[in-house]
Amino acid sequence: MKTVQLKIGKRTFALAFTLDAMCMMQETLPDFDLATISDRVKTPDGLLDIITIMAQQGELLEGRTLDVDRAWFGSHISPAPLRIAKIQITVLNALAEGLRMETEEDSPEETDEVLEEIKKKEATGG
Repeated sequence: MKTVQLKIGKRTFALAFTLDAMCMMQETLPDFDLATISDRVKTPDGLLDIITIMAQQGELLEGRTLDVDRAWFGSHISPAPLRIAKIQITVLNALAEGLRMETEEDSPEETDEVLEEIKKKEATGG
């Protein structure tokens, strides 16, 4: 599975949206719904939760163990709107990449409706 790189605090972390990441999100995020995950990325709490979960999975896929936690990410990310927007885009790309891998394994005529819904919401701005 392909990972997406995110640089925070002079470090680079691999992000991956895997089945295990989705399970962790279901267990830890109240009212988790894959169809509205892009909405969570737009909130500070949701963004930190999702970064932490996907960094754990991404680092695992890269053969490393995540050595920081949610608090570390939160204290190393500036709340500057431009910085947050760049991070949100990276996280959304990692989510889309995880969903894309799923559709590549399906037959060509099948479509991933959740991925299409996320793309549509992002294209319309919410």
